Amino acid sequence: MLTRKIAGAESRVSALSRAGCLSLLLIAGCGSNNGNAAASPTVTIEASPTSVTVGSSATLTVTASNAISVTVTGTDGSSYTLGAIGGTERVTPASATTYIVLAVGQTGRSVAAATVTVN
Repeated sequence: MLTRKIAGAESRVSALSRAGCLSLLLIAGCGSNNGNAAASPTVTIEASPTSVTVGSSATLTVTASNAISVTVTGTDGSSYTLGAIGGTERVTPASATTYIVLAVGQTGRSVAAATVTVN
């Protein structure tokens, strides 16, 4: 069995000789990319305060990592686009609203939610 590294991929070549015949079996696979695989995105969202009176506002704090895009959508129809690492958004809901944050990365997506109630 002969094993060679070719351009970051590992190849194995087996040569078998039977009755004058030579058979070659080539097995090639995608090896690791030297530990540089993109990590899955993560995201958290926090509302402060979690309860407000009518006309008052709350601050949503979003923290994301390994994301390409981060979007917050409220059940009241509101929508906010944040930077790839998250950020803050001031909201003034008219009624109880759940804010769902979606972080999309190279290797998947992550979701989190926070609710602001209105008294």
